[in-house]
Amino acid sequence: FNTSSVSVTICNQACQSVSVISNTQLTCVTPSASASSTDRTCSLTVTVGSLSQSVSYIYQANLTATITSISPTRGGTGGGTTLTITGTNFPTSIGGVTVSITDVQCSVQTVSSTSIICLTGSYNQTTIQASVIVSLGNGGNAVGSAQFQYIDLWSSPWTWGGNSPPEEGTIVSIDSGKTVYFDTTTPILKALIIDNASLIFDDNQDVALNAEYILVVNGGRLQVGTETNPFQHKGIITMYGHLRSIELPIFGAKVLAVRDGILDMHGGEVIRTWGRLASTATAGSTQITLLQNVD
Repeated sequence: FNTSSVSVTICNQACQSVSVISNTQLTCVTPSASASSTDRTCSLTVTVGSLSQSVSYIYQANLTATITSISPTRGGTGGGTTLTITGTNFPTSIGGVTVSITDVQCSVQTVSSTSIICLTGSYNQTTIQASVIVSLGNGGNAVGSAQFQYIDLWSSPWTWGGNSPPEEGTIVSIDSGKTVYFDTTTPILKALIIDNASLIFDDNQDVALNAEYILVVNGGRLQVGTETNPFQHKGIITMYGHLRSIELPIFGAKVLAVRDGILDMHGGEVIRTWGRLASTATAGSTQITLLQNVD
């Protein structure tokens, strides 16, 4: 084999990490194939320069591990999330399997032929969604498209360097391109500054953000839902202040201000925003009757 001009394909897909061992031997990592209940036979072709040679290669169904689901589908960047991977044909010994997410090892705790439980490692960057890779040694990788998302939750101490989430009266700065998912109710913060970063309301529960000042600047983003995925829970932003509150230059006091940033808010659709009275509402009434139902 010529080390400078050799390539390998299996089922017309490139074999990765081709390594020439000698003039008569090379290794490579097989490409993935669709999961199937039957064997799949296709050509393995080695090309050296202008010369090619093909042989049959079989993807054997009984040797193919598959990933059908994972739970949970997200966890903090600090790691330590217990991840359960469900599938088929997994090895039954811990030494026979490794799990990784975006090149970060997930420490395998228990295994069976249909389940793997591992603890996620820490990810030293901001949020990312990546494939869960289950490697079976010489058996290749399990087939599947399960995605795990590393995120920074406001409620997690790992988001704040191992410290408790911000307390009442503190000035909070989210910066340097970081993305934080807001998943709680805060005490009254002195100020929240989103500087070249993102704060995204987490649509898994009702949340409430309480502050005296909120500034979104330098490409920062405060997002409550999107146009394609409106926020479906209750998201409350309450601004606090008093007569002697300090007014910031340009912005003022008790303010949610955006300068060179993005404020993106989309809630669930309201079918009817007003209605007609079915009967006169007299002074002192505690109930009114409408002609139509309202949300």
